[in-house]
Amino acid sequence: MIPESISRKDILKAIDEIDKKGIPTKRKSTKFQLSFKGKCYPPKYIISIAHMYSSGFELDPQEFSGGDESNKFLIKRGFNIISKKSEKAKKIQEEKPNYVKKEQKAVKHSQHCSECKNTIIEMFRHIYGNVKIEHKTQIKSRLEDYKNESYYQDMVVIYKELQSYKGNQDFVRSKFLQPCDLYIPIPGFIVELDENQHYSIPRKIALTNYPDQLNTGFNVSKLIEKCETINAKDSNPVYRDEQRAWYDTLRDFLPFIKELKPTVRISMADFTWCELDPNKEEDVSKFKSIVFEETATRSEKDRKLKEKIHIATACIQSDRNYTNEKRTELLKKIVESLDDKTDLLLLPAGFYETKDFPKFLYKKVSEEIGKFLHTKNSHLVICLGIDGRYGFDQLGVIITHQGIKALARKFYPTSYEEIERADTYLTLEDGYSRVFELKGRTFYLAVCYDSFGVKKQNLKNPGVDVILNLVHQFNPIGEDISGDVFFARHGFAGASRHWNCPTFGAAVFFDRIIPKGWPTGVIWDCKKENTKHWKYTDNPLSPYKDFIIKANEIVGIKLYEI
Repeated sequence: MIPESISRKDILKAIDEIDKKGIPTKRKSTKFQLSFKGKCYPPKYIISIAHMYSSGFELDPQEFSGGDESNKFLIKRGFNIISKKSEKAKKIQEEKPNYVKKEQKAVKHSQHCSECKNTIIEMFRHIYGNVKIEHKTQIKSRLEDYKNESYYQDMVVIYKELQSYKGNQDFVRSKFLQPCDLYIPIPGFIVELDENQHYSIPRKIALTNYPDQLNTGFNVSKLIEKCETINAKDSNPVYRDEQRAWYDTLRDFLPFIKELKPTVRISMADFTWCELDPNKEEDVSKFKSIVFEETATRSEKDRKLKEKIHIATACIQSDRNYTNEKRTELLKKIVESLDDKTDLLLLPAGFYETKDFPKFLYKKVSEEIGKFLHTKNSHLVICLGIDGRYGFDQLGVIITHQGIKALARKFYPTSYEEIERADTYLTLEDGYSRVFELKGRTFYLAVCYDSFGVKKQNLKNPGVDVILNLVHQFNPIGEDISGDVFFARHGFAGASRHWNCPTFGAAVFFDRIIPKGWPTGVIWDCKKENTKHWKYTDNPLSPYKDFIIKANEIVGIKLYEI
């Protein structure tokens, strides 16, 4: 979505900059141009550059659409848009906002219609808010990349069947897949816009060998029927059909590979999508019924089949004698102390600290911890905090054996803090969402006082089942920040009550013993009017096991099952 803060003055500055620096080859337009003083400019690139003058940074082209969205935005600010394909480059008037659709209706509709794609994007934006276009998911494409994964044998079956189809043995020619068509960060799934070339016999072969435990956002049986009916063939190169079927398979396997929600596939030829209006609720409802018809029943089934999740919270008793290196060794000892059924380990905020930007540290940490998890406990998910620039940056990080899974920047600081906070409670950080999936549950990362912000700002639950609250520190009673009871009552219990889900937290207790009864897992389950009178005894959630680890710092572990 294009920010309304971009003004005509900003666009004029962008035009001036492009006149001086030129247009990158990859950012040139294909269908429309902004015409200004006898020169032409790509509308989408103009808007990206203009955003730099209004907000200080170039707008990511994945954040908004070209065509109708960009053109209307520029027309509204008094600029002329012309068609590159028109013989006379006709001006598009503001009083005719549906110019593309009217031109399309005059000819036979095509599955390649760009306005259909724009309409689908706007539909998803209306439903979910944020949509990434041509998002890089960094999906490895070679079979051997997955040899250590539990679903590897399922992939082997599909791969060998594709090899046997025409005898083409080597059809994987790149290390990573091309970007997906659309990515919906919250709740976390990709959307593929399929044209007819995707419905081939090799695709049918792959689909018929999908494992039963793989959830898809489409009806597999219907896709198999389409493959039989359309029977697309692409022999340039000779292995193209097998290659396309394999790459489509990898995207469908994202619930396994990246633990995303099921991949959604939309057939571009099945419906004239551009006839729908994202601003009309009846059209939005129609869009949902077409696209999500097959996933509604599956989602209900998934809710009934949710597995038990085992969460370990780790509070630290510290004398302030620690370094990042010592914390890494401590983390490894904690992981080694947990049994194989533990799914998630929650550590405090500021577990690591750096005077630099945290981005450089969390990439290094995720690589080291990821390798360690790969050998010790490949299914364990670790949640920890990293503070950068002396606390100016406060982040929560989710790490798996594959690397970073989620990131969260603190959005609700205390009155005395001066930090660089997130714009909203759902803002992405470095392209990552703070909401992630684990065993069919949706988790939300809250950094320290964010749990208070959930209630104070009356925030709407974005569909999460569990809140993970990384808390910084508590000092001896009467010294500086020492309100551990206050935090449990109004932070943990308050967030649990407001979003109607459990809240788990972990903190560092400096120069004091970890309070034995301090709850690191809370569920609001009482009839009290507010959290003011809530007591630890009102909490029905209790650990099934707790123990102490003695190292450079003392760690109190509590294990919960939900």
